[in-house]
Parts: sequence; structure tokens; C-alpha cells
Amino acid sequence: MKDAFNGLLVFLAKHLEMETPEVAEDGLCVLQIGEQPICIKWLPQAGNALILADLGPIPEHGREAFYERLLKANHALFETGGTALSANRDMNMVALQYMAPVESLDGQRFLKIMENFVAVAVRWRGECAGFAGEPVRPEPSKDFGQITGTRV
Repeated sequence: MKDAFNGLLVFLAKHLEMETPEVAEDGLCVLQIGEQPICIKWLPQAGNALILADLGPIPEHGREAFYERLLKANHALFETGGTALSANRDMNMVALQYMAPVESLDGQRFLKIMENFVAVAVRWRGECAGFAGEPVRPEPSKDFGQITGTRV
């Protein structure tokens, strides 16, 4: 099954016209797609790939409203495109995650998952930055164009 995981990474790298990412001993690899780093970790016991993006720190102020916003967005996954948002106080990190069952994926399906994931990560990174008082990029969809090969 790890061969299938590696095959998906090769397919993705070819589509992005980049070198195939190196997979560490623990099954982790990191891709830079536009301005968004994406971690993909092979989980052999489950046969899944965990896709994760660090969206930034948990805001210092307005945390109650921030947590309420994350919970609302996660409700039925309507605002997250099927991914899940989380906040880890110990790591001071807001994350976006998706669990992909490698056995049921082919290259095209994995590409669609990654396109969706990157688009959602870019959107939520901007929203999280807004809560933290940082300037929000006005056109977060430009990073998405880098994975699809088109500008949105």
C-alpha cells in the first residue's frame, strides 16, 4: 500500500511540474503549493494519507468568537469542503485536515482532493489571519490556480 501512496505523490508532483517530494522514515512529506505548505503523512495501519495544513496561530484576543467560528464552519463540513478544522492550544496552531483512504484513490481523484484541500486551506488561512489582526489577502484563490494550472 505504501507503493500506492508513493504513486499518488509522483502523480501529483508531475501535475505540479515539481520534483517528487521526499518521504521521511515516519511517512511524512511536505509540499509547498503556492504560499501554502501542505503536509501529507502516510498512516500504514489505517492505509490512509493524512493531509494537513498549518493555518497559523490561535489568535490572542477574541478566542471565544474564533472557536465559535471554527465550530460553525465544521458543522456538517459545509464551509470546509469536507475537511476538518482544529485548534491545538499546546502547539498554538490552527490546522486543516483531511484523511484520504489511499486504497480507493487513483491519481485523478487524489488531485481533486488536493485541489479542494489547497483552496480551503488558503481560504481559512486568510480567515484565521483576519482573526489574528493580520492583513487578509484579497485574492486567496490565486494559490489554487497554481495546482490546477489555471488562474481563477
